[in-house]
Amino acid sequence: MMDSDGHVARVLEMLKSGNFSLFVGEIEDVEFECKAAPYHLDDDTRQFELAKDVAAFANADGGVIVIGLETSKVPERAADMVKAVRPFAREHFDAQRYRALIDVHVYPRIEGLKLDWHPLRKNSNTGIASILVPRQGEVQQPFLVSKILSDDGKVRGTALGYFERHRDGVDRKDAKDFHYLIRAGRTKGDTDARLAAIEARLDDTRGLQLAAPPASEPTISGAQVGPISPPEPIDRIDEAVSLARLSDRPAYVLAARPLGYVSIAQLFATQQSPVRQLLESPPELRAGGFGIDAGNTAVIVEGRSRRALHLDSNRDLELWRDGTLIFVAPGDRDFLCWGRKPTPPLVINPIVLLESLYLFCTLAQAIQQHTEPKNCGVYLDVELRGMQGDQTLYLAPGPVGSFGWEFGGDRHPAPRPTARFSETWAQGEIDPGLLTFRVATQVYAWFGLTHDRVPYVIGDGEDRRINVEALKKL
Repeated sequence: MMDSDGHVARVLEMLKSGNFSLFVGEIEDVEFECKAAPYHLDDDTRQFELAKDVAAFANADGGVIVIGLETSKVPERAADMVKAVRPFAREHFDAQRYRALIDVHVYPRIEGLKLDWHPLRKNSNTGIASILVPRQGEVQQPFLVSKILSDDGKVRGTALGYFERHRDGVDRKDAKDFHYLIRAGRTKGDTDARLAAIEARLDDTRGLQLAAPPASEPTISGAQVGPISPPEPIDRIDEAVSLARLSDRPAYVLAARPLGYVSIAQLFATQQSPVRQLLESPPELRAGGFGIDAGNTAVIVEGRSRRALHLDSNRDLELWRDGTLIFVAPGDRDFLCWGRKPTPPLVINPIVLLESLYLFCTLAQAIQQHTEPKNCGVYLDVELRGMQGDQTLYLAPGPVGSFGWEFGGDRHPAPRPTARFSETWAQGEIDPGLLTFRVATQVYAWFGLTHDRVPYVIGDGEDRRINVEALKKL
C-alpha cells in the first residue's frame, strides 16, 4: 500500500516548487483531495462541504486538500485524476475565515491545521491554495461536524455528522450508525461490519447452510483433477451481497474454494495474523488501481470467518474457516463498469474485470500458503448478478480506448440478467495470470466474443496469460 506520509510530502513538495503543472496526472486518494474552485463560504452548503472534507481527513490519517486543481474520472484508474490547474485570485481564499469556520463547525478543534496560499509566481495575485490536516491522535478522535445538511441541501440544525476519508472519497455515518457505535463501544474500524451484520440478520433469516453442488461438471484447468470440491457457498454469497447493500443493484462476485478440506491456523490466532493482514491489505498492482480491498479491519464473525466490509463503497471481502474466499463489489459504474461516461448503457471496463480478478487469484494463492495442506487447488467462481431492464450489461472486445469500448461500435449485450463462470485449478500453487485468463475467456465467450478478443494478454496457446506488466503501466 502507498505510504500516506510519502504522498502528502510529495504534494507539499510540488506546491513548494511553484511548478503546479506537475499535478497534472496525479491521482486523488485517501490522503489527497482536489477542488477546482474555492469554497463559497457565504453558502451553507459550501460551509458544510469544507467542514466535512477537513473532518474526514482528521478522522483518518490526515491529508491535504489542494484548491485550484480540476479532476476527471478516467477508465484506467479507480480514482479521479488531475487534468488541469485552475488558478484563482487570492482574495477568494481568506485563510483566517476558512479556519474560523472549521473551528466553529468541527469538534474538537483540529490540531496543527495549516492553510496556505501558493502564488503562480512571486508576488502574483493568482495561484492555488492548500489545507493540510495533520494526523491526529486517537484520543482526539472522532471529529464531528456540528451542522449537517438534508438531502435537499438545507441545514439540519445542530445535528452531528461523522465523516472519514476512505480511498479517494468521504464516508458518512448517520444517527443509526452512531447509536450502534455508542452501544457497542467499538472502534470505528469495525463499525461497518458489525452494523451490516445486524441488518443482514434482521432482513434475512435463511441461515448459512451450504447449497448442494452444481449438477454440471466443472471445467478442469490442471493436468489432473483434485479432490472433490466442497458444496458451493450460495447462501454465503447471498449474505455477502446483502451485507454490501447490493441485493437490488448489479453485483460483481468473486469466490474461491479449496479443492479439499483445509484448516487455517492463523485465521483467528492473533491481531497480527498474516492472514488477517492479507484481508486488510490485499495485493495490489498500482496506486489508484482496481483493487479488492474492502475496509481496513477484518473482524471475526461468530468464530466462522473474518470479514472486511465497507458500506459506502458497497464492498465485502471475507475468508471462512474452511478456506472459502469471497469478494463482492458493485456491478455497475461504481466498480465493474467504471468509466468517464455517466449515461447508459453499462459496459464492463476490461481493466476492472482483469485487474480485480488477477488480484483475487493472487490473494487466494497467498492465503493457500497459510492453509494445511498448502496449494490444494481452487474452485473459482465469477458471478454477474442483477443486470436487467435499463441495466443490461455489455462487453466490448479489446482494451479501454478501443472503438468498441469507448464509442459503442462493437458492444455485445449479456444474453441473460445473471451468469456464473467456473474454473478449477488443480496444478498445485495457483498461477494468477493463467487462471485469470482462463476464466476471462468464459466471460468473453458468454458475450459472444472469441478468446483472442481478451485484452492485456501475452503468451501463446495454453500458456496465454494476463500481461501484468501492461496493467501496471496503465
